[in-house]
Amino acid sequence: MNLTLTRRLWMGFALMALLTLTSTLVGWYNLRFISQVEKDNTQALIPTMNMARQLSEASAWELFAAQNLTSADNEKMWQAQGRMLTAQSLKINALLQALREQGFDTTAIEQQEQEISRSLRQQGELVGQRLQLRQQQQQLSQQIVAAADEIARLAQGQANNAATSAGATQAGIYDLIEQHQRQAAESALDRLIDIDLEYVNQMNELRLSALRVQQMVMNLGLEQIQKNAPTLEKQLNNAVKILQRRQIRIEDPGVRTQVATTLTTVSQYSDLLALYQQDSEISNHLQTLAQNNIAQFAQFSSEVSQLVDTIELRNQHGLAHLEKASARGQYSLLLLGLVSLCALILILWRVVYRSVTRPLAEQTQALQRLLDGDIDSPFPETAGVRELDTIGRLMDAFRSSVHALNRHREQLAAQVKARTAELQELVIEHRQARAEAEKASQAKSAFLAAMSHEIRTPLYGILGTAQLLADNPALNAQRDDLRAITDSGESLLTILNDILDYSAIEAGGKNVSVSDEPFEPRPLLESTLQLMSGRVKGRPIRLATEIADDVPTALMGDPRRIRQVITNLLSNALRFTDEG
Repeated sequence: MNLTLTRRLWMGFALMALLTLTSTLVGWYNLRFISQVEKDNTQALIPTMNMARQLSEASAWELFAAQNLTSADNEKMWQAQGRMLTAQSLKINALLQALREQGFDTTAIEQQEQEISRSLRQQGELVGQRLQLRQQQQQLSQQIVAAADEIARLAQGQANNAATSAGATQAGIYDLIEQHQRQAAESALDRLIDIDLEYVNQMNELRLSALRVQQMVMNLGLEQIQKNAPTLEKQLNNAVKILQRRQIRIEDPGVRTQVATTLTTVSQYSDLLALYQQDSEISNHLQTLAQNNIAQFAQFSSEVSQLVDTIELRNQHGLAHLEKASARGQYSLLLLGLVSLCALILILWRVVYRSVTRPLAEQTQALQRLLDGDIDSPFPETAGVRELDTIGRLMDAFRSSVHALNRHREQLAAQVKARTAELQELVIEHRQARAEAEKASQAKSAFLAAMSHEIRTPLYGILGTAQLLADNPALNAQRDDLRAITDSGESLLTILNDILDYSAIEAGGKNVSVSDEPFEPRPLLESTLQLMSGRVKGRPIRLATEIADDVPTALMGDPRRIRQVITNLLSNALRFTDEG
């Protein structure tokens, strides 16, 4: 079958594309199956593991909040722990519901959670009651302490008054003794001992008893109540009785009434002890609940662990199924790869190598021999390929073209030889013309140099004569004109030097030199303007000079070049200005 090279290649590429498509479809099916199995396991296993982990974390946080709730000592902390317990309980219930929807048996865990919730609610209520009791304890304790302090202050005042009265009585006794009134002195002494000093002692005892009650109330605590509540109550009762007895002995009715009113507040110590007793009972109950909570949480953790074991068992089954599907996919892909490799080798050998590669290689070798100069070498068979037949015909045409080109090349070689001889003659003529031009240029440069030297000699004479005239005092009136002659001569000398430099440059010598020497800009400008002032006489033109104040007195540069530039500028201005 005489197929074209393009069709043979297309047929090979089509077979390889079909093989690739088949491999891709089989691989896609296996990967899709594995992906579906993995997706099913992921959707079923990972959420359950996450829920189990969240369930364990929520139970741990619930236990932590329960312990903090027991130790809460203010309403803010109590409310915060209560909110945390409520949030964790809701989270646990939501997780249990989700696990139940996944097919897990969570009945035991839900019952355990309900018992824990009831216990925690009871614990929260008891903590709230304890906070209220402690607030009442604090308020009542502060009232009793303030009342005892008030009694001590009033007793101190009465003791001070009694001490003042005793001092006055003592002074009166000394006066009676000096007046030799012995009986009156003895009566006053008896009154001092039996009444005044005794009253002072009673008031001091009242003050000390009030301070003792104050100290006992301030030192009250839950541990003391739990250890020796009857003893504390007995001590407080005795101290209050002393206060009541000494209150009756107060002489000042107003103070006695005030102390009696204050004693009513102090007598509420029994209510304070009752509050502490209730606090102790609630604390004991909370300890019992805390122990029960620990046991319930342990049981809850055990149930959660069993649930986690169940989830892990299901996960293991799912992973085993996934591994089985993955192994089947790997074996299928390996088998498909081997079959595809064998089919690809067959296609490459039958379609590409025998029908395309080997004939092309033979044709390439024939072309290489043709390019190497072996024009008469034979061409290989074309194996029935149209493109190779065309290449053979082209090679024959190329062989004929090579023969024609060889003949044409010989003709061109003869023409090139003739043209080369003509070009050599033109080169010789060009060299002669160039030599003549260089001689003319050298002659011009020599002429310019000679003329410059010839003009320089009389110019030096003019400059010398002008300098001598300028030094003559009799010619001071013509000093400006002489200076103009001198400046003009120097400018002309500079131009001659430039002509010499130009001649040297054309001759291939040095470059134009610019000197760097100090000069005064103001005299240079004035002399240049003086030189140009003669050209404006008789014309409607005014040559005005304005030199700025900040122009320095001395500068570094080439004054001759600067003078020449200024002169050229002024000459151009005068040439193109009619009036102004």
